[in-house]
Amino acid sequence: MTWQYSNYSHVMFLTATVALILAVFAWRRHLNSISLPFIFLSLAVAQWTFFRALQAAVVEIPAKILWAKFAYVGIAGTPLFWLIFILRYSQQFHWLTRRHILAASILPFLTVLIAATNEQHNLLWSSFTPDTGIAGDYLIFHPGPWFVLFLIYSYSLIFIGVLVLLRMIRHAPKIYRHQAVGLLFGALIAWSGNIIYLSETNPWRGVELTPLTIAIACIIYVFIIFRYQLLDLMPMARDVLIENMNDGVIVLDAHNRIVDLNPAARRLIGAHNRIVDLNPAARRLIGDAANPSQTNDVEEALNKRFDLVTRYKNVTTAARDTIGINEDPPRYYDARITPLRDKDGHLTGRMIVLRDVSNLKQIEIEVLNQAQLVAQRLAELETIHDISQASASRLKVNALLEFVGEKILQTFKVQGVYIALHDKQENVFRVPYWQVYDERLNRAPVPFGQGLSGIIFSTKQPLVINNNYEQRSTELGVVRVPNSRGSIPKAWVGVPMIVGDEVIGILSAQDYHNENVFTDETVRLLTTIAANFGIAFQNAQLYEAAQQRAAELQDLHKEAEERVKELASINAIGQAAASQLEMGTLFELVGKKIYQAFDVEAVYIALYDQDTGLIHLPYWDSPQGQIGNRTMRLGEGLTSVIISSGQPLLIDHDYIPRSAELGVSRMPNYSGGLPKSWLGVPMRLGDKIIGVISVQDFKREYAFTPADIRLLATIAANVGIAIQNAQLYKATQQRETEVRHANEQLRVQLTEIEALQAQLREQAIRDPLTGLFNRRYLIETLDREVAQAVRASTPLSIIMIDLDRFKKINDTYGHKAGDVMLQTLGTLLATKTRDGDIACRYGGEEFIIVLPGASQTIAQRRAEQMRSTFEELRITYGGHILSATLSAGVAEFPLNGVDGESVLEDADKALYTAKSLGRNRVVVSETTSV
Repeated sequence: MTWQYSNYSHVMFLTATVALILAVFAWRRHLNSISLPFIFLSLAVAQWTFFRALQAAVVEIPAKILWAKFAYVGIAGTPLFWLIFILRYSQQFHWLTRRHILAASILPFLTVLIAATNEQHNLLWSSFTPDTGIAGDYLIFHPGPWFVLFLIYSYSLIFIGVLVLLRMIRHAPKIYRHQAVGLLFGALIAWSGNIIYLSETNPWRGVELTPLTIAIACIIYVFIIFRYQLLDLMPMARDVLIENMNDGVIVLDAHNRIVDLNPAARRLIGAHNRIVDLNPAARRLIGDAANPSQTNDVEEALNKRFDLVTRYKNVTTAARDTIGINEDPPRYYDARITPLRDKDGHLTGRMIVLRDVSNLKQIEIEVLNQAQLVAQRLAELETIHDISQASASRLKVNALLEFVGEKILQTFKVQGVYIALHDKQENVFRVPYWQVYDERLNRAPVPFGQGLSGIIFSTKQPLVINNNYEQRSTELGVVRVPNSRGSIPKAWVGVPMIVGDEVIGILSAQDYHNENVFTDETVRLLTTIAANFGIAFQNAQLYEAAQQRAAELQDLHKEAEERVKELASINAIGQAAASQLEMGTLFELVGKKIYQAFDVEAVYIALYDQDTGLIHLPYWDSPQGQIGNRTMRLGEGLTSVIISSGQPLLIDHDYIPRSAELGVSRMPNYSGGLPKSWLGVPMRLGDKIIGVISVQDFKREYAFTPADIRLLATIAANVGIAIQNAQLYKATQQRETEVRHANEQLRVQLTEIEALQAQLREQAIRDPLTGLFNRRYLIETLDREVAQAVRASTPLSIIMIDLDRFKKINDTYGHKAGDVMLQTLGTLLATKTRDGDIACRYGGEEFIIVLPGASQTIAQRRAEQMRSTFEELRITYGGHILSATLSAGVAEFPLNGVDGESVLEDADKALYTAKSLGRNRVVVSETTSV
C-alpha cells in the first residue's frame, strides 16, 4: 500500500489515541455500572477514527474501501454503546434487560456483515466515486437502502439518549446537571457533524466532519470526567452514595466540630477505633453540637493528618484545594469545602469531601507521557514524511545527500553525520557526505570490511557505542579514524541502508558532547530514515544514469544534426559550384557559402600553378573587404606549407610563434591585426594539389574543431572539382555528370539518415515480425491507460490471445510457416482493433489487446469475433493450406484487479483455463477485486 499522510489523518490518529486513553483510564479507575459501557463506547470511537485515519492516508482505492469496512465495526457499535451508557448513567435499568440489549444489537451486527460483503449486494454503498479535496484523495460513498435503515436506527438511539439527558438536566441536582449538560453538548456536536456531512453542506471538500466532531466530543468528555468526576460521582440515593463512596465526606458544625463522616473519611484520617458515631437525626441536624468528648480524638487525628479544621474553619464560600501528604509513596487528595446553610441563609456548618487523587495524578502523568509520546511519534512521522517528500523531489544524488544529512543533524541534535556508500566495482566504502560541526570533511575511500561500517555491513544490524568510544572500538577490532580536528565522538550510532536484501551503505550520527544519548527510539527512527533514504538514493542513481544516457543520446543527436548540417553545407556549396562555369562568379559564390557555414571574418581561395610554381589568390575577403588578386611564390606563407605537405594546417593559438616554427616569415598585412585562429586545407584533384582554401577568426582562439577541418576539406574537394569543371567544361562533360551523381548521393544519404532515424524510433516500440506494438511498449503504456481509466471512472479490459498448437505448425511445416501464421494473426488484430485500442505481440505466439473504455462483456464479444474470423482463415504456404485456432482470456479493470499488472495476470489465468478446457474458445476471468 502507498501512504500519503495529511493533517486530517493525523487528527484522526490523535482522536483514536485520546479515545483509547479514555478507555484505559476508565478500566484502571474502577468498573461500575457506567464505566463498562463507557469503555466500550471509547473503544468503538477509537476503532472508528483509527480506521478512518488509515482510509484517509492510503492512496489505493481498494485499500480505502477495505479500511472503510473495518471502520464500520466502530460506527455500528457507537450509537448502541452511547445509549447503554446514558441509560445506566440515568439509572434507567428497567430498559437494560438482556433481551432488550440483544434485540438492539441485531441491526449493528447485520450492518457490519453487510459492510464486509457489500460487493455482492450493494446494500450499504451503491457505488464509489473518487475525488480530491483539502484532505487529499478520498472516496464518495453513495448510500444504499441498508445505509438509510441504519441511519434511522442510529439517529433514533441518539434521540432517545438526548431525551433522557434533557430530563436529567431538568430534575437532577446541580453537579449531575453539569455532567448531563456536558454529555448532551458532546453528543449534539458529534451528531451535528454527521448531519452536515450527510446533507452535503460540508464547507470543506473531502473532509468527513463526523470523526472531527467526535474528536471535539472526546475533549468535552475528558473535561467532564476530570472536572465533574463523571465516572466517579453518579446519581444515586444519598445513603447509598455517601456511605459507600470511596471519597471521604466530613461534616462540621458552625463551631468546626465533626458531626458526621462516612467510612471512607474514617479510613483517610486513620481513626478506625475511636470514632464518632452519630445517629441519623444528629446527621440531619448539623447545627446541634456533638458531644465534645466523642469528637476530640477524631478532630485531633483529622488535624494531624490533614490540618483540615484549622485550614478551613473560616471558609464561608465554596472552595477547592489539593492536599499533598508526604508519605511513601506520596499521596494527593482533592478537598472540596461546601458551606451548609439553613433556609434563612445562616451558616450551620461545612461539608468537606476528600478524594484520593494519587492514582489520578499518576494517570495524568501517564497521559502526559502518552501525549508526549504521540507528539514524538507525530514529529518522527513528519520527519520521515519530509525526507520521503524531499527524496521524491530530489533526483540529484548530491542534493539528496545534502538534504538527508542536514535533516539528521537537525532531528537528532548531533554534531556529526556521515553517509558511507558501498562501491561494488572497487570494493570500497566511499564517504560522499561527512559533516562535523560546521566543517565538511573529505575522507579517502575505506577498504571494504574495515572500520565500524564494515561491522554493520557484515551483520546487517545497527551498532551503538554510547560511551568509551576508543575502548569499544578497540574491543571491536577497529582502528579509530578521528576527523580533521582530531575529535573523537562520545557517542556513535550507525545503521545499514538496506534495499531488498542488499546493504548499499551506512548512515551514522555522532555526538561529541554527551554520552548515552542514543536510545532504542533513536535507532528505530534512524533505521526508518535509512530505509527510505536507501530507496530514494537508488532511484537518484538510476535517474542520473538515465540522465547520462539521455545526455549521450543528445550528444549523438547533436552530432547527427551537425553531420546533417555539414552535408547540407557541402551539398549547397557543391550545387552552387557545379552551377557556375565562370571562375570569378564561382569564387564569389563559394566564398559567401563558406562565410555562412563557418561564421568567420576572413576567407581566401588560392590556386596553385604547378608549371610556374606560383600561387594565385583570386578570392580573398577580409575585415577590410575583398582584396584583389595577389600572387606569391611557392615557399612563401602558410599556403605553401599546405601545398608542400598536402595536409590540412590548423593554428588555433600563438599565431606568430607557430608560424615561425613552420619557417614562415611573411605575415598578412591586416589593419585589424593578425588572426587568432587560422585553418587551411588543400584542394585536390586525385593526387594533384591545385590550391588551398583558408578561413580565419580574428576574435577567438581555438575557434575551429576537427569537424570544421573535415567540413572544410570536403568543401575543398567539391570546390576543386568545380574549378576543374570550369576550366575544362567542354572536355569534361562526363565529369560534370559525376559531380551531379555525387550530389545525388549526398541527398540520398540525407534521406537515408532521416529514414534510419524514423526506423529506429519505430523499431523501439514495434515487433519486427508482425508490425504490432511490442512488449516494451505494452509495459510503458498499460499503467498510463489504467490511470486514465481511474480518472475517467471508465472500465478497461485486456484480451490475452495464444495460438493453439503452434509448436505443431512449426514442427510440421517449419518455422517460416509459423512466422507466416503469426503475421496473419498480427494483420487480423491490427484490422479488427479500434484506433484507441493497443494490439501487442507479448512474446512467442502470445498477443495482448488493451481496450480502454470497454467492459468485460464488450471485450468478450470482440475476442469471440476475432476467434471465429481467425478460425475461418485459410493460408496457402508451400503448396499446403494452413489453418489454426486461437484461445483467449478476458479480464477487466477494476473488476478483476486493482492495477494493470494484476488484470494482466487474471487475463493470463483465463487464457490458461481456455487452454485446459479444450482450446479454440474465449474465457472470461471470474476473479473479483476486493
